[in-house]
Amino acid sequence: GTNLEKERAVAFADARTRRVTLAIATVVLLLAQGWAVLLFVGQGWDALTFPYPLNYGEGPLLDQAVRLAEFRNIYRSDLTEPPYVVSNYPPLFPLAQAPFVWLFGPAFWYGRLISLLSVAAVALFVGLTLHALTRDRLAAVAGALIFPAIPYVVRWSSLARVDLLGLALSWAGLFVVVRWPEKRRSVVVAGLLLVARQTYALAAPLAALVWLLAQGQRRRALELIGFAGGAGLILFAVLNLLTSGGFFLNTVTANLNDFRWERVSLNALGVLLACPLLLLGALAFLVWAPRKSNGSWWLVAPYLAASVPSALLVGKVGSDVNYLLELSAAL
Repeated sequence: GTNLEKERAVAFADARTRRVTLAIATVVLLLAQGWAVLLFVGQGWDALTFPYPLNYGEGPLLDQAVRLAEFRNIYRSDLTEPPYVVSNYPPLFPLAQAPFVWLFGPAFWYGRLISLLSVAAVALFVGLTLHALTRDRLAAVAGALIFPAIPYVVRWSSLARVDLLGLALSWAGLFVVVRWPEKRRSVVVAGLLLVARQTYALAAPLAALVWLLAQGQRRRALELIGFAGGAGLILFAVLNLLTSGGFFLNTVTANLNDFRWERVSLNALGVLLACPLLLLGALAFLVWAPRKSNGSWWLVAPYLAASVPSALLVGKVGSDVNYLLELSAAL
């Protein structure tokens, strides 16, 4: 009886130690992430109150927003005449700024505000997706708050650029698919969001497709491919027709820049220095996470794998760390 009591006391002490250790670790994690969020908000506020360009791409995008607000074509089919400007992205981000142009005139703050709100949206949908997968609130909160703490995200969030809005839309689509994989309505909504994503054409659609197949939803997977692919082709054809081929010229032909592997190696070293624990965690997850039909592996693994080719495009001349944002979300 005495030995049994001792064993119970030891087991109770071990369980209490684990609970206390977990509580301390959770507090430290949330404090660190809370501090990171404060830094993110502070830098965002500084950007919103700064009236001049912070990045070479902000000016052309604001110019496109102004021209769209004046109902002018931003995809010129002849680039041999002035003003010699290229609109190398789909029109959603300039269109989102057009109402602000009507109300406030040309300014950089509302484009930056859209980017900052998009970071918050990505974090929200990452958290909601994690909760849908794990039913673990702590995991959801921790995962959500990691995204705005990643250096590449902090840097790009203060810029009036198209990338974060597209990433937010793609994550909204992923969440809809993960949360309601069996519903046709979710496939339609996710397809619309994935078509509107602008710049992220591989990782989110592939992850959504693999996830639906892993859940045994083959019909929904085919519907997603058909709807998103068909809607995307129709939209591309309509825009190209309305602009007399200017949309293809600006977004495809004019985007064929030189590629340099030294840029890839330099940025790869930067990722290793900035996010070593996230990279190790991702590798461990890919190797050891269970592959049950309802496991998160079938969402995370394809998204992570498909974000690598996107990250490699940082080797294009003229590119920047915006090509690392999808990889940041994956990690």
